[in-house]
Amino acid sequence: MKITNLETFKQSLEELGYENTGSDNCVIIKLNGISVVCIIVENNLTITCRICDLDLFTEEELGILALKLLQTNSSIVPFAFSIIPDEDVVEKSSIVLIDSVTLTDLVSEEIDDIIISLKSALITAKTILS
Repeated sequence: MKITNLETFKQSLEELGYENTGSDNCVIIKLNGISVVCIIVENNLTITCRICDLDLFTEEELGILALKLLQTNSSIVPFAFSIIPDEDVVEKSSIVLIDSVTLTDLVSEEIDDIIISLKSALITAKTILS
């Protein structure tokens, strides 16, 4: 099935056995208790998974963590670690895993590969943060 919008994305997830919830604006998938938010903007499916807040770490730990995350980005492709800022309180900014896929040729068979890649990236994130 060709993925053209959130509805066909949801149908594809259900056919693959992934439970999901959502609204007209997003789809949420639960993977090992972690919420994965999926949205479509300008013909791109963006998948974002919040890992943790920056306030869990000291300044010294943040420097080491940032280096580890950057070094790891090349090994968790297509996902990447990023920081989503909280404009009011910097310490409340979140570390996330994120990927964006164009809908141009996206089909349901590729969705399973994307989810498998995300699961692998989540295991890597857990290893880095522990």
